[in-house]
Amino acid sequence: MELYPNAVVRYLSFANAEFPSLCATTTLHDRYEFEIRIPVNYSPDNRAVTGYGAPQCHLLEIESVKTRDGLLAETSHGDLQKHFGEGEWEKLVASEGDFAAALGWVLKKDAPVKHFDAVIAHRKSLERTISSPLEKAPSGEDNKQSK
Repeated sequence: MELYPNAVVRYLSFANAEFPSLCATTTLHDRYEFEIRIPVNYSPDNRAVTGYGAPQCHLLEIESVKTRDGLLAETSHGDLQKHFGEGEWEKLVASEGDFAAALGWVLKKDAPVKHFDAVIAHRKSLERTISSPLEKAPSGEDNKQSK
């Protein structure tokens, strides 16, 4: 999270998935989405994290954005679409997030996409806050956690 402090972090657990994971997604240069998923291992009672798996990363160029009523309606992807794993992730971290130096992928840093703010707003809308079990629920109701 040090490289991308504006990342939206989510917990993912899909039906029939082999593993639950943490997912961090951020946007870069008003043109790209970058996502990292990290498998999470739990104790047998599911109360503690016991370890993490190898990260899986995806960098996606967005070439155009269409909005409807100010909200994200559609995106078109550009030519750069890369999937990579732990070795490349370690190189990216060592280069402090410089994709060109680490992996040889030159990003278009001075070519923002019109309406890209709608992509950012959509990503932020996916972020959820989970209240602590120690927090008291209003009006004496049972404490409910959002998913």
